[in-house]
Amino acid sequence: MRDFWSNICFYGRCIGIVCREWWRKVFVLAACAGMCGCVNLYTRFPTTNPEIEECYQSTRVMAAMTVIGSFPQMMSDVPSKSGSLCWENLISVPFIGLPCFVDTCLEAAVDTVCLPADYFMARAREKKD
Repeated sequence: MRDFWSNICFYGRCIGIVCREWWRKVFVLAACAGMCGCVNLYTRFPTTNPEIEECYQSTRVMAAMTVIGSFPQMMSDVPSKSGSLCWENLISVPFIGLPCFVDTCLEAAVDTVCLPADYFMARAREKKD
């Protein structure tokens, strides 16, 4: 019975080492995924519908989201007549605009790395149309 328990302990340690290494790899992959922009993840994921049609496409989309998130009054049908400060921007700029701006910078970095592939994909799709 003693040998049986020692074998179970041995296999348990082996599984623990394998799982620990596996979780490290999962953590590193999650950290890398978190470091690139969310629009790039959505655009480049194989099961989503958007296609790369131009260079820096994800950066342009995220830059537009940054401006709209920072200044939501731009989407209003009735713009304010006074050119003064909109008090809503005291909340929207730091809590929506700045995180979106950081994500825009990450989008630009990923789009720069993927520029050669994006250029040729965009050119091939342009010729088909």
